[in-house]
Order: sequence, then C-alpha cells, then structure tokens
Amino acid sequence: MNDLKKIFTSKRISLFVRLVVGITFIYASIDKIAVPQYFQQIVQEYKIVGGFFSWLLSLVLPWIELTLGIFLLIGLWPRFTAAAIALILLMFIIALTIVAIRGQEIDCGCFSLKSSDLNKENPISLIIRDLAMLIAIVFVFVHEVFRMKKPSG
Repeated sequence: MNDLKKIFTSKRISLFVRLVVGITFIYASIDKIAVPQYFQQIVQEYKIVGGFFSWLLSLVLPWIELTLGIFLLIGLWPRFTAAAIALILLMFIIALTIVAIRGQEIDCGCFSLKSSDLNKENPISLIIRDLAMLIAIVFVFVHEVFRMKKPSG
C-alpha cells in the first residue's frame, strides 16, 4: 500500500500527466476555435445532437477544452480541472460508444478538421485513447486529493 501511495503522491508523475493532457486539450481546441463551422459538421456526423445544440456545442466545447488545458498546465484549481476534464472525456467515450454500436466510422474531429474519408476511424481505437487519458486525469485528481490530506497523528 505504501508503494501505491508513493506513486499517487509523486509530483513528477502528476506534473508529467498534467503537461501531456493539458497540451493535448489545448492542441485539440485550436482548429475547432479557428473554424467552428467545420467542427459543427463533425458534431452532426455523430448524430447525437443536431440543430441548435450541435451549433452551441461546436462553439462552446473548444473554448472549454482550451481553458481546461491551460488551467491544467499552470496548476490552477487542479482538482476541479481534473474532474471537469474527466467529465468531458466520459462524454466523448459515451458519444464514441454510441457511434461504435451503430457501426459507424467517423472523423472524430479531435485534432484536425481537415475532414476526409482518410480521417475516418474505428471508434474503438478512439475510445481506447480516451480511456487512457481518463485514467491519467483520474491519477491527477487522486494525486491532488492525497496532496491536500494532512498527515494524521
């Protein structure tokens, strides 16, 4: 149990994960912010939300990704930020699971909006990637919880 506690209290591991996930979220937001109409088309391809909601999601989500990525990098409100990123990743995983159940291959719109049939992927590989990031961000959250606990005794 002490080894597990050492891992979860490691500042280096937490910093590394924060950097990787933060940079990933910032990078993922850039094209979406620059060209929201293309991102809206990709959101509509999921066939989960349409019309006004796909427009709203395509405008708001990239700015949330950018903000949370920056917060994670600079260490601002790390527990809140990690929890918010975990919720977003869960949302992505649920959307991708719906697409997988339907048997669709889609352009996830994650990092580049240059949509083409070459960008279409099997959603299972995207789910695995998002699950890995979810595990990583849960690590950051747990690290922050351990860090905030005061030693007993």
